[in-house]
Amino acid sequence: MARVVVIGGGPAGSVFAARMAGLGHSVHLIERAEFPRPRLGESLSPGVPDLLKVAGAGHVPQASGANPVSSVLIDWDGPAILRDMRGAGGLTVNRGAFDAELLRHACEAGVELLQPARLMSTQRVSGRWKLRIAGPEGDMTLTADFMAIATGRSGGRGAKRLYAQHKTISLYGYWDLPGAVPGPQLRAGPDGWFWGVPLPCGLYNTLIFADPSELRKRPGRDTANRLRHMLSGYGQDDTLQGARLRGQPGATDATPYLDTEVIGPGMIRLGDAALAIDPVSSSGVQKSVQGALAGAICANTLLRRPQDAALAMAFYRDTLSRTSQRHEEWASGYYHTVAERFPGSFWTPRAGPPVPEPPPVAGARELSTGILRLAPELDVTDKATLDAEYVVSRPTVTHPAFDGPVTYLSGVELAPLIRRFPGNKNGLQIADDWSDAVPVRTGMAILAWLLNHGGAEHVP
Repeated sequence: MARVVVIGGGPAGSVFAARMAGLGHSVHLIERAEFPRPRLGESLSPGVPDLLKVAGAGHVPQASGANPVSSVLIDWDGPAILRDMRGAGGLTVNRGAFDAELLRHACEAGVELLQPARLMSTQRVSGRWKLRIAGPEGDMTLTADFMAIATGRSGGRGAKRLYAQHKTISLYGYWDLPGAVPGPQLRAGPDGWFWGVPLPCGLYNTLIFADPSELRKRPGRDTANRLRHMLSGYGQDDTLQGARLRGQPGATDATPYLDTEVIGPGMIRLGDAALAIDPVSSSGVQKSVQGALAGAICANTLLRRPQDAALAMAFYRDTLSRTSQRHEEWASGYYHTVAERFPGSFWTPRAGPPVPEPPPVAGARELSTGILRLAPELDVTDKATLDAEYVVSRPTVTHPAFDGPVTYLSGVELAPLIRRFPGNKNGLQIADDWSDAVPVRTGMAILAWLLNHGGAEHVP
């Protein structure tokens, strides 16, 4: 049993700590703030609930009072539309309550919590960490085999980041509205974009994302006046008529980045301490939870299978690098659509090539007619992947259009099926050939996925 210390009790730190405790390690979590505490990132993308179920914390959204998103008003690259989001799985949460429930889940999993507590210093001695901590009962020293840094954008000691070329700042404020709280809103403007979030507690959070230089141009000596003035440019005057700010508005850096040292001997960075993606995706919490689950497997490999340390570290670095690149490409394509509407100093420099249109979705008809073959770029090689507890090397399927190497689809190992891909047959016949390994319906689903993601194609 190894002793693991986690610095930071947000979603990444709590999920990682709980998973490491479940893997049999002795885990201490150090959190400097008392919970609940305010935190941005109140919009959860649809993938979060499923990831929390994998983490054994599927109860957390409901326990924290999360609300399902039924619609979003989008004024982005054309006329404003009210998009129906019922059944999509998106949520709005009070992050104070959400994070507190995740932290409670970690404690119930066996994690020992020090809160409020502050890390004073770290020292690496003979392959172990010596940490001096100012805890709730005074100063103390912990010795640990492994340290996880989950301190958010503050990064903690030793952060070494590569930032996106163009800086972005978020100006935000929480409002008590005299009338009904509107639904979520996403609006583009000439100098940035706006996100309005109704919270389960009844407050309305307004966020403006802009270039830092834009704030310096705005009239008003204080942040509250600047915020009100800027919100008027996003159609919020009627909504905020008679509204009262709850507390002081704030401003925070929202520039994407990737830390250059996300993992090493005896340490790992998690969540925003490792990677921050563009806020337009609203996927920050999802990536934090996803990264924490993968990070726990990598950390467990470092601790229990040191002979595979290089494999585990390369896997984690490659995963985060690929995530950063994919989100950068997606965000720049998303900004491209607005740059045509608002050419200017915010949108044009951030715009990249447009996001390609997805291919038509293949169905039973497309699979049962015409001969299928594997795409020439498809390859099967041994690569690092995750199993239940360790990073292992397994035959993995790759293609330039895939989000990353694919080991399993629909719970089935993909490479053996690819190696048995018959020639001169349609999808139904191929699925029948695979039926000794997977049900025909599952085989058809795998073929449809390959066809829709560029891994297979019809013979001309």
